[in-house]
Parts: sequence; structure tokens; C-alpha cells
Amino acid sequence: MGTYRGRNPFEGLATERVYTLVGRGKVYEDIASDQRLLAILDRLLAPNYLLSADHAICIYPGEQAQAVHFDDVFYPFPRRLRAADPRLGPSRRPGRVGGARIRA
Repeated sequence: MGTYRGRNPFEGLATERVYTLVGRGKVYEDIASDQRLLAILDRLLAPNYLLSADHAICIYPGEQAQAVHFDDVFYPFPRRLRAADPRLGPSRRPGRVGGARIRA
């Protein structure tokens, strides 16, 4: 912890990000290929999806808020709220597991 701080204000200078977890140990390979996880992804994502964002993020106290944005613009999911809506939260898309929690 404390080794991989963000490279710019958008990533967060008081945020630690560890990318490419799959390349850091077999335990992460096992998670990424777990049949239960893949079954969920098969239901939520478009056919032939690419599981490519295998990283961990730790936001430390005092970090500045990141601008509201979507990381998944290349998937054709309908959105009920605009990205700038402060009410954006886990239920922003029907059937979606997880989601960003934005404080107003």
C-alpha cells in the first residue's frame, strides 16, 4: 500500500491504483476466470466482451472528488440518468450489479 499513487489529478494524487492484477499472481487469474463471475458477465455484457480492467483502487482520506463520468461508454446499456446527475448510484441501470456512488 502507498506505492502506486495516481499520476494526475483525474486519477487522484491521494488514490492508489494497482493495474493488471492478473499479471501479479495466480489468485487474480483464478478470480478473472471464475465460472460464477463469467456467468454474471455473460448476462450483463454484450457478446464477445473483453474483460480488461483488472485493477484495484484505494481512495485515501483527503482525496479530491473525481469528475462524474462513465467508464463503460462502449457498451450499449440504456441509462436512466445523465452522468452529471448527482443522484447517480448503483441503480442507474436495470439489472446492473454494482455501480458508482456519487455524493451530492
